[in-house]
Amino acid sequence: MHDAPQDVLVGSYPEEEFWQDLWRVTDGNTNEALARLVIRTSSQCRDWMRKHGV
Repeated sequence: MHDAPQDVLVGSYPEEEFWQDLWRVTDGNTNEALARLVIRTSSQCRDWMRKHGV
């Protein structure tokens, strides 16, 4: 999830849109609480990857 464009991403990706995409590609076979936790913390991923040389 990100609220604004990033250097590698051109637009925002709101939590609800992310969730709906995940729900659709898994045919609803996902744990919503866990998925939303991952979605909410995913905005930290890019910086973490850079910090670790990825």
